[in-house]
Amino acid sequence: MNSNNNQKHEIIAQQHMADGMKFHMNGMLDQAIESYKLYAQLEADDNDVYYNLGLVYQQKGQLDESIKWYKKCLNLNPNDESCLQKIGAVYFQKNMFDECIEKNLRCIQINPKNINYYNNLGFIFIEKNMNDEALNYFKKSLEINPNQDQINYNIGVIYDRKGLLEEAIKHYQNCINLNPEYSKCYYNLGVCFRNKNMFDEAIQNYQKCIILNPQHESCYYNLGNALLEKNMLDEAISAFQKCLNINPKKDSCYENMGNAFLRKEMYNEAIKSYQKSIELNPQFDSCYRSLGYAFCCIEKFDQGIEQFKKCLELNPKNEHCNHNLAKAYLLNGMIDEAIISYQRQLEINPKDQECLQELENIKKKQSQILQ
Repeated sequence: MNSNNNQKHEIIAQQHMADGMKFHMNGMLDQAIESYKLYAQLEADDNDVYYNLGLVYQQKGQLDESIKWYKKCLNLNPNDESCLQKIGAVYFQKNMFDECIEKNLRCIQINPKNINYYNNLGFIFIEKNMNDEALNYFKKSLEINPNQDQINYNIGVIYDRKGLLEEAIKHYQNCINLNPEYSKCYYNLGVCFRNKNMFDEAIQNYQKCIILNPQHESCYYNLGNALLEKNMLDEAISAFQKCLNINPKKDSCYENMGNAFLRKEMYNEAIKSYQKSIELNPQFDSCYRSLGYAFCCIEKFDQGIEQFKKCLELNPKNEHCNHNLAKAYLLNGMIDEAIISYQRQLEINPKDQECLQELENIKKKQSQILQ
């Protein structure tokens, strides 16, 4: 009799489990939960059902419930690797990083050759802004499998943040060797080379990035800046214009395009670019200075002076602007105002040799006139 009851009990339990799995596979999560719980009432010592319940609740976004059921699974089987991995992922979703670290370390004890756990720890430590620890685990992952483009990229990013550009470049290049289509890697390489003042290499990598991702706004912008450094002005303007086609509200791009026009002595175009930059960002003090300089280049000194004053309202200690304002006053025949501007500059920097020399020249001219 007991044998028949046990057999009947097992058949009913297995039916609940089968129903739960069917509902689960078909995305009928509430029905799956109901069936799994009915099974758990009959087979309370089967850790698999608690794992399945944790998984369903995780898929429903009910993370606290998910953790509760995963813990029940681990109470029965502390070495359930899949469950440790899943509960670690839930902890990560909840920003419970210390708990996530603990579960991944346990997974490594169980399966030390699984690169995913080392990579998980690397990502967790990045979230915790612990770059050295992240680097340590990413390197351990590469020791097991060096052919991981994403992990080489991540290591490159960490070295980049630490200012170790040679190491960053090496790992970015490893990433590209493994995955030549990785556009972000070319972009980051370009930034590294720019920071090393290697503008030809920076330009080459920005261009490769753009081939793979023609909508990469920042890449056009940085390409324009690198071309500007090389004094390739037409090419720089073209890159800035392509950046603005993607993002017409990038104020710094208008300013730098204005700088390129200024070098080409295309002063009206420079003025329009600077004015557009200021329209987008009225607090852009350096742009007022550049606009003032462009006006002075076409001998519109009153307008130049007005822009220099606006720059100094935003940043009274802008030494370049104090110089520019004083020179604009001189060119406009406003000697007293020029002297006041130079004196203000000396209050900021009493050892400014150029300023001292200009004041000395003014005094000499005034004394010659008096003679």
